[in-house]
This record gives sequence, C-alpha cells and structure tokens, in this order.
Amino acid sequence: MVAPVQHLVEFDASSESPLYEQMSSQIASAIESGRLKPGDRLPSLEEWSSALGVGSWVPRRAMSELAKKGLVDIRRHMGAVVSASASCPMKGKVIYLSVDRGNIWAREVFSFNFGEALRNAGYRYERVIVAGPRQDRAWPRDTFDFSRLRSVIKEGVSFAWVGCSVKFVVEPLIEAGVPFSLVGGFECPEAVDVFREPLAETAKEIVALLKKASCKSVMYVGYGRWINGAKMASTFYSSGLRLSRLCIKPSDAVTEADSAHRAALVEFERRLSRGKGWLPDAFVFSDDYVASGALFALAHHGVEAPRDVKVVSFANKGHMPVYLRPLTRIENDPVRNGREAAKYVVSVLRGRRRHVPDIFPKLVKGATL
Repeated sequence: MVAPVQHLVEFDASSESPLYEQMSSQIASAIESGRLKPGDRLPSLEEWSSALGVGSWVPRRAMSELAKKGLVDIRRHMGAVVSASASCPMKGKVIYLSVDRGNIWAREVFSFNFGEALRNAGYRYERVIVAGPRQDRAWPRDTFDFSRLRSVIKEGVSFAWVGCSVKFVVEPLIEAGVPFSLVGGFECPEAVDVFREPLAETAKEIVALLKKASCKSVMYVGYGRWINGAKMASTFYSSGLRLSRLCIKPSDAVTEADSAHRAALVEFERRLSRGKGWLPDAFVFSDDYVASGALFALAHHGVEAPRDVKVVSFANKGHMPVYLRPLTRIENDPVRNGREAAKYVVSVLRGRRRHVPDIFPKLVKGATL
C-alpha cells in the first residue's frame, strides 16, 4: 500500500527548521502514532517533489534521516517502506525548546545527539524554535512567534528541555502543565530543575592562569548582550587585573557566524593598523567566531600567542578556531551535552533518581597562555 502524500506533510513557512527536518519529523509522528503502519510504502521522490513543490533533495534527505532512525527501510525498486520495527509504541514525546534561528552549529549538534539518544530510549523527539529577534537586541514579547510551540503542545508533550534565558518563553509550557527543565539564568520555581553555567568558577580558573603568567591587563572580547560576559567580568574586576571590554557588532548582511568572524577581523585590523600600544597582556574571547577573526588579524600583524599576548577563547569541541598552537579554551562539547541531557530527561520520565547531567564547558589548558 502506498501512503497518500496529502495530510502527511505540511510545511510551516515561518519555521526556522529546514524543510527536510520538518518533513522527517511529521512523517515520524505519523509512523509513531500509527497513521502509517509497517509495510506501508511511502511515495517516490518524484511524487513528494511534485506534491510539495520542492526539489528532490528535500524528500531524499528526509528519507535518509528516517532510515537512520530505523523508521523506514530503503528498498531497491520500492523506495522507502515503513520498517517493521517502527510498530513499537513510543513512550512519550520530548521537545528541545530554544529561541535561536536554528543555524548555530553547537545547538544543531546538541539537538541531533539529544534526539538520537531519546529515540533509542523509546521517546519521540522534536526541536521547537520560537522565532524572535537577534540576541543582541531587546526581548519584546510581541516579537516572538509561539504558534509552532502551542501547536506541538496540543499534540502532546511529555517533557521539555529549554535552552534559553527568556522568561516568558516557558509560559506556554506552564499554562499547559508540561514539565520542563531549563538551562538559563533566571529563577523558575515551576521548572523541574534549573541548570546554570558556573561562569564565575570558570573565570576564577582563568584568573589563576593569567596571574601565573604574570598578566596585569586583560581584554574581554565578545558581541551582543553581556549576559554571560557580565558574570565573568565581575570576577575579573575583583581579581585586581586591569579589565577592558570590547564589544564586536556583527552585521545582519551575512550569517551570524560569518558576520561575527568578519566584524572581529575588521575591528582588530582597524586597531592594529594604528599601532600595538593598546594590546593587553591577554585576551579572553567569549565566542569562537569572534576569536577566529581576531586571531587572523593579530597573526597578520605579527602578534603571536603566547609570545606577545596570551589568549583564552570559548571553543566548541571539534569546531574550534584554527591556530598555530592549541588554544587555551573554555571548551563546549555538544555531543556529550546532548547525550547527558537525554540521560537526565529519561531518568525524570521514568521516575528514577535524577541523573545529574555534565553539560557545561570546561577550561582546557592549551599553549596560548
């Protein structure tokens, strides 16, 4: 039996999720709810493309994602067929709620590993992005679109993992009685747990290394709002180090990552072209893309770390800035974080002793400090 294209997939133009992700998520829901049964043959790539008005790569990628999850089998001359193992009932649905645009590498990697671990444990999974303004601007409530979140909640949600610092984003969860935990910087008595990054402790570790290296002055470089930067800066101020801060302002003309890299490169080139007297003993970069642009400009002007200036940067494991020497870094591991968060959620849903997730970046001593 060939499943009908109609009513299986409906793209949401306002969603930040890629089309293939929307498609695979909706087909997975149809399989897990029993609307599609084992042995049902899905339409061909050409049929999907024609019915949905998209290129063939969209259904091809969606089928590939479904095959990885074990929900469909790709058979020669038949195409995608709902897998026999897909008949196992799911235990509930978990969502990952955030407010970014969906193009942040670390969150994409986190989402993939978080979802994969949950599916392996028998739970349905969906990432939900509440579209809002850039993070370096104000947070007016009426600029956020809650339509997708409210729609998902109506379908039924067992638990939500929330990764943002915007208080009113969790209000639809509270109103619907959906249990959730969050990684954020605000008090929330309705949450099962609130996890806060130990930024002050990390800053103390950095200060100890800076003093050991005889540094007297440090410049904290980042972009956007100083939410996390302010917490670290207070530790630097109280340490006796001379602290200055440089805010890089990305343009909206390109993607956020490229924009941050380019803005840092331009700003550091501008400053270095006028001389090097402004250079501190050490730089602490709050963003890996900002660090990559700044390091490029510093190297271009013959400023090397750690000979001329010490460097500490935020970095994502496997995706950090390329430099001549290993960076001393506050290293985030989104693969580990996703799996750890999933273990935690499963422990909550199964009513067991809650697993304490190891989800925060760690300071790694490199060769630039």
